[in-house]
Order: sequence, then structure tokens, then C-alpha cells
Amino acid sequence: MKVHVLENSQLKLEILPEAGGRIWSIEQKWNRKQWLWHNPNAENCRVEPGTSYDDHWIGGWDDL
Repeated sequence: MKVHVLENSQLKLEILPEAGGRIWSIEQKWNRKQWLWHNPNAENCRVEPGTSYDDHWIGGWDDL
């Protein structure tokens, strides 16, 4: 999936436009703290519209 990166001197955000604009990562740069949880056993992939959200959520931040 494509990743768009927005960053400044304090934060780095990674956004996945092909996953509906999911915010995949919010990292505090000075200590490399990741603020969003990710399932380490799952891969990020596209899902079809109408698919069960809970069965395919692997982390990040989605706005439903």
C-alpha cells in the first residue's frame, strides 16, 4: 500500500490513503515512541467495502 508521510521536528505521521485514510503511525521523533498499536501477527491489506471491520482491524487509527 502507498504510504504518505507528514512530519515536522516533533512528529512523524504515516497515512494509508488506500485503506480509507487510515493513520497508520504517529511517532514522537525525539524518543521514537509509537503512539498507535499494531498487531504484530497481521499484515496491512485492502479489504472490500462491507467487510466486517472487527475481523480485519490490525491497528492504527480509523475514523468510522
